[in-house]
Amino acid sequence: MENYSYLKQLLNKSSIEVITATVETAEIFAHIKDQLKRPDHPIPIRYVDCRHTFETASVLLSFDDHFMYIDGIRIWDFKLS
Repeated sequence: MENYSYLKQLLNKSSIEVITATVETAEIFAHIKDQLKRPDHPIPIRYVDCRHTFETASVLLSFDDHFMYIDGIRIWDFKLS
């Protein structure tokens, strides 16, 4: 319940925008899902959640190295900061 309360507070901020999925989101999802199958750096399916990063030309903030293997993603790696 603590996480839910925190989420509600976060979503009530004027600087937060909830992004809905579009056809473009689905196309990006398909592109990323294809990359999951690459033999050199297979990426777990949970990482397709970065698809909105592409759609909105945003920078993804992450501690996770898997995102570095998604072509074209803009990532801010906290470990390098």
